[in-house]
Amino acid sequence: MLVYRCYDLTLGCPVPLRELAEADDARPDITVRIEPGRLVNRAAIEHSEACIGAGDGEVTLCFKKVGIFRIRNGTEIVVEPLPERDDRAIALIVIGPSLGIALHQRGHCAFHAAAASIGGRVAAFPGHKGVGKSTVVASLLERGHSMVCDDIVALAKGEAWPGVLPGFAQLKLMPESVASLGVDAEALAPIHDGSRKRAMPLGKGMAATPGPLAAVYLPTPGEDISIEPLAAGHAMFELIAHWYGSRYGSKVVRELGQKRQFEECMKIAREIPIFRLRRPRSLDRLDEVAARVEEHFANVP
Repeated sequence: MLVYRCYDLTLGCPVPLRELAEADDARPDITVRIEPGRLVNRAAIEHSEACIGAGDGEVTLCFKKVGIFRIRNGTEIVVEPLPERDDRAIALIVIGPSLGIALHQRGHCAFHAAAASIGGRVAAFPGHKGVGKSTVVASLLERGHSMVCDDIVALAKGEAWPGVLPGFAQLKLMPESVASLGVDAEALAPIHDGSRKRAMPLGKGMAATPGPLAAVYLPTPGEDISIEPLAAGHAMFELIAHWYGSRYGSKVVRELGQKRQFEECMKIAREIPIFRLRRPRSLDRLDEVAARVEEHFANVP
């Protein structure tokens, strides 16, 4: 079993996690176990992503064509793969949804978002699938800034709050977004078989240490580019929708703590400025979007 590092913790896994840097730590914070001998209830795996159980420190997620993942107390991920085991698909779910839930279980506040470091401070971009959060961060990298994380934004605990923990050096982008950055999408591997999204590893441009969260931008399709402040009450409910546990429904939120969800989102909404970032869907104006964010962020206190 190899041990890897991301989000300021170590992850031991028997399948390769090619996105992550290997660590020297012999005792991982989170251990992944594969239990191929158990028979997976195929009837339970009806959707591409669904929660089929939550309680007593455990969240159970199922993924169509992959298997069942049990995330326990932020220290263990048990995978029951389908007989036609696909290690690559398992790896992506381990470092995606399973890790997102585990971070919550370990006491971090996590969001479905991407983040970039601009001048040592962090701008986060929460959003549902397809709104362009990773694309905006990629365009900021093109302007000389650093990526902090993609897909999961996790805040440090305790006195380090609101430091954003660095994830791993890869972006997941659609071929059109890759091409808009001047990169040949065909030269990049798909994130898994059958996916149009490409894995774009970063040779450089990855933040090495946590940086303070200074602003949150909510990417939203629009006719033109604009950035508008949100009142704290409105902002809190926007954040709740992107709190990572919210992706898997009320059972997961209750297990992780609905009161905690409200308190964490309200704390951020009260202390961190939150903005609506409207942008055209056309990728031709992507650099203009990044320049507008860059200029705006420079004036955020």
